[in-house]
Amino acid sequence: MGQFLGFSRQHPLLIAMVCNLHTGFISHQYHVVFDDCFQTVFHDGKSSNALDIVCDEIFTSSQECYSKEEYDEDVILIYKPPPLDEFWLSEGERRWQKV
Repeated sequence: MGQFLGFSRQHPLLIAMVCNLHTGFISHQYHVVFDDCFQTVFHDGKSSNALDIVCDEIFTSSQECYSKEEYDEDVILIYKPPPLDEFWLSEGERRWQKV
């Protein structure tokens, strides 16, 4: 989870500047979900059913994609959005990504 700080002035697209709430690190993020309805709940870092339910609903019903893979006429990939920075992954996700 992070806090939206506005859009980057270093990019021509609307790329969010997000502060990681666990570390205070601010970075440009391409892959984010914003909860415009303020439905999320306070989370102290421990797993909770309420947080999981809210996040699952946000991820399945409130997604927008600003950058998709692009293909040419021959269905050859010409652009792939950058991956989610490892910094934002949990320890388990980092291990899974290395495998």
